[in-house]
Amino acid sequence: MNGDKVLSKKEVSEYMKEQASAQGMPTYDKKWKKHHKMVVTNIFEHEDTDEDGVMSHDKFSGPKMTYHDEL
Repeated sequence: MNGDKVLSKKEVSEYMKEQASAQGMPTYDKKWKKHHKMVVTNIFEHEDTDEDGVMSHDKFSGPKMTYHDEL
């Protein structure tokens, strides 16, 4: 989000919160906040393999955007 080509927990958390809010989720709710924090923590436990507190494109194990000249 800030152009450094890595995602911090805060950036991931804010993005997920924005997406949830756009879908009408009660992001102000105490139960939602607890679940949200757990999800962000789980993402980083799985994706931040070198435990440096950020996720890069190389570390991300999920689907990655690829670009083809013909598209």
